[in-house]
Amino acid sequence: MKRQFLFVCALLLALSAVPAKAERADQLTECLTKAGAVMYSAWWCPYCLRQLQMIDPAFTREDMKDTEKLADKFPFVVECADPKTGQFTGKCPSGLRGVPAWRFSDGTQMSGMQPLEALSAKTSCAIPRAEEK
Repeated sequence: MKRQFLFVCALLLALSAVPAKAERADQLTECLTKAGAVMYSAWWCPYCLRQLQMIDPAFTREDMKDTEKLADKFPFVVECADPKTGQFTGKCPSGLRGVPAWRFSDGTQMSGMQPLEALSAKTSCAIPRAEEK
């Protein structure tokens, strides 16, 4: 009986943490979008996936391949690769040499994966933190 009680408590605790993490990811996504940040990405790029997982750890490789889900979850992301060939399309700036790449509302750009602190500094978006226990 005690084991069942502990299992139920652990399950409830785990389930209660999921919305909080999702809410924090949504807050950062919304702020990056409103701040005019743009991330150029390709569905086959492992660094692009890791960058998005820094924002939302629940985001998966399968989510990355679903361009509609990607656009819905991360409106600031521009998918640069053709879904069939994987080649860069006209959606990317002509001088883009690789992905991920970031462009900000002040016209500056950054290449490669960026720490959330760097994105925060460029956009004034707060990095949502887990509540202290």
